[in-house]
Amino acid sequence: MIYVFGDSYSELSTRSRENYVTWPKLLNSNFKVRNYSKSGTGPQFSFRRFFNCYNNFTKDDIIIFILSSPDRDEIIESNLKNLEFLNSLHNVKKTIVFYSFSDDVLKNYNYQNDEKFYFYNQPLENISNKELYYDDYIEKINEGSKGRDLRANHLSKLNHLIFFEMLKDIIYNDVKEYKFFDHFRSLEETYVKSQFIYE
Repeated sequence: MIYVFGDSYSELSTRSRENYVTWPKLLNSNFKVRNYSKSGTGPQFSFRRFFNCYNNFTKDDIIIFILSSPDRDEIIESNLKNLEFLNSLHNVKKTIVFYSFSDDVLKNYNYQNDEKFYFYNQPLENISNKELYYDDYIEKINEGSKGRDLRANHLSKLNHLIFFEMLKDIIYNDVKEYKFFDHFRSLEETYVKSQFIYE
């Protein structure tokens, strides 16, 4: 069994206006999966769901954990503790960890990937932001949020396919270098300004 915990980067059901197969759906189609991710949540929410499942984990299970921004929980540096804990798991076959947003503490984390643990040391928002044309990318980096993301899980179709292939190789311990597609879409076709705060 593969257990997935995280935020909108890994949520199975998305409200995207763009219709394509996402990496969580590809994972679901190719493996036995239980996905507990929920958009807009932080690490505390994900770990509550994680510990609800903890006693059911077996030596054959794989954990995929997306560490969201800890400031969603108002505990800014908690993700280092979270990552160390996930690195120490011995009751599962493998733990795979990503993180959603820039985090200086995680960026400098001294880790060793092996057959039991894999940490992707770049924030997933880098892949998302770099899909924008270069000038739009610079504007997004400098000014922040541009509205509601139209992409499912914040990625375009091609990068979902690459992400799934990368994840599959990590699961099978056949890690390669992967290049995501970048600078191919505009801010206007990627974000829509929300009329309501909680749309």
